[in-house]
Amino acid sequence: MHIIQSPADTFCLPLSPSQQLQLVNELTECTDSSLTAATTLWEETQTQLLYLLPGEENNLSEELSIYLNHLTCNAEYVIQLNDALFLALTILSDSGQGFYLLFPASATFSGAAELIAMAEPSGY
Repeated sequence: MHIIQSPADTFCLPLSPSQQLQLVNELTECTDSSLTAATTLWEETQTQLLYLLPGEENNLSEELSIYLNHLTCNAEYVIQLNDALFLALTILSDSGQGFYLLFPASATFSGAAELIAMAEPSGY
């Protein structure tokens, strides 16, 4: 599991350059594609991105399992980035704190199939 605190850290994830760019485009869409503004927003709202790698689902901490359960019940949206990756967002508090989950199409955690079924195609 990779946890990042800033949209700029997306470039450190083990993704192809095209996947990184597509992900950054999605994460900065609400700030008119400004990486700086998105980073500031994430800092203010304590937003994170969790990248669930294939095969990690069996070793999740209880806290992460609770987050995933919250996400599957309260997803703001789910986007299919490509054939291999999905991006989901959930809000945890009224202050805007939330987290994104980047997960593989092969994910089998409880609720993954429902998230995949509701996914819309990426705009990028």
